[in-house]
Amino acid sequence: MIFYQNSTKLIRLKLLLFFINDFLACNCDLDGTEDHSGENCDAITGQCQCLPNVVGKQCDSCKVDYYGLKSREGCSYCNCEVEGTHNNKTNCDFVIH
Repeated sequence: MIFYQNSTKLIRLKLLLFFINDFLACNCDLDGTEDHSGENCDAITGQCQCLPNVVGKQCDSCKVDYYGLKSREGCSYCNCEVEGTHNNKTNCDFVIH
């Protein structure tokens, strides 16, 4: 028995594999995203859906002067009193976790 390739199916398969390989995982931060799934991002830009005051493409950081990413409710404003801070600065320390 002799076999041959169905060129239409082969072309479709190659296109499908091309598009599958072109898609990247969202890799959203579970603590910084709205649904905490890690997979809810814009299909074009890859920007994850961040909680309030959370920034970054993967929603993995608090805005400047905000803290509390691990709360899973968004980041809170530092609201530091100048008199009690080092060098009279009201900004929060940058903490990744």
